[in-house]
Amino acid sequence: MRPFLHTILMTRSLRFGVATTLVMAWVVWALGGAPNAPLLPQMQGTAQTMKVEDVRWLSSIPMAEAQATPEVRTSNDSAASPSLEQKMVLAYQAADAGNATKAMAEVDQILSIEPAFRPALTLRGQLAAEWAKTNGAALDASQTLIEDARVRLEAQRLRHQRAQEVPSNLVLISPTIHTVLAADIQEARLYVLKRNGEQFNLATDYYLSTGTAGAHKHVEGDQRTPVGIYSLRPRLKNTDLPALAGHGAWPLNFPNHWDKAQKRLGSGIWLHGTLPGQYDGLPHSTNGCLALSNENLDDLAPSLSDPGTIVLIAEHLEWVNPQVLAKQRNQVLKRLSNDPIIYRGNEEASIYLYPAEQDVLLIRSHEGTDQVKEHFWSGDGSTRLALDHS
Repeated sequence: MRPFLHTILMTRSLRFGVATTLVMAWVVWALGGAPNAPLLPQMQGTAQTMKVEDVRWLSSIPMAEAQATPEVRTSNDSAASPSLEQKMVLAYQAADAGNATKAMAEVDQILSIEPAFRPALTLRGQLAAEWAKTNGAALDASQTLIEDARVRLEAQRLRHQRAQEVPSNLVLISPTIHTVLAADIQEARLYVLKRNGEQFNLATDYYLSTGTAGAHKHVEGDQRTPVGIYSLRPRLKNTDLPALAGHGAWPLNFPNHWDKAQKRLGSGIWLHGTLPGQYDGLPHSTNGCLALSNENLDDLAPSLSDPGTIVLIAEHLEWVNPQVLAKQRNQVLKRLSNDPIIYRGNEEASIYLYPAEQDVLLIRSHEGTDQVKEHFWSGDGSTRLALDHS
């Protein structure tokens, strides 16, 4: 049998036999979410009967062991019961290793726990289609499945490294702040960093869905996720939530003062859950919001009430070790010392390297109990000042 990745990516023609037609109908069900339709009975027992010699695919993606590292636990991990995400990684790794039977078994375990886990449904459809091929007919792989596999496996591979580093944007964080959320749009990941003395360390990370059109929101309705640094507004009341928000929603203050200065428009950017009946989304499947599975949102919710919690959103985060960050901090403070109006050595202030901007710093400090003073400082000496009522 031809390699799975080659088959699903290179074959553009499709001849439908009866079995293949049934599989395609099943995949449509998986992606579209047909209400309460049972899995095709013809596919029961597939994991025991598949005789696929080689289903290697996603060969460009570095593989990693699926076990979580001791330093960082994914949500709901335990030694006795792997999380659904860990099982999904095992399924992808089994498929890559040519073990279709193990891959199908892992997928079936996921679906027995959470029948609406869409990537698992889609992978099951692809494996079943490969098994059911007749006369050389092949199905094209869903590009969203390829992307889903890429981001999940990449997160697994990088988890140990991330535990030793911190995003370079976090130049200096006020001691009054205990939690920082850092969203990486390319990696489809929300990283939760917690204070550990004077440093911040990665506490956990979650699979994240963002805008269907990618990063850098500019106008209302462009289905892009904004890039910047945002505050969380109070949690919306359940009576105000649409179904797509799942278990809850926290609005972000987009557009912030920098967005307004850059004439970026839009509204309704939330950190929220997932539509009931779905476990989680796909990497780029929202109208611009940040979306977690309801399970992960419930896990994160207590941290969202921490005073001063900010949400850093980048198209792609740069991670550095603490020593490199310390040198960067010293350089920044030296530069700011020449501008005492902007930064007066305030121990309660936070300094961020603003994402996707050339040499722009955000200096935030609390002014009383209900205001945050923000300076946007650039290397050429120009500044912007605004009061943010929080």
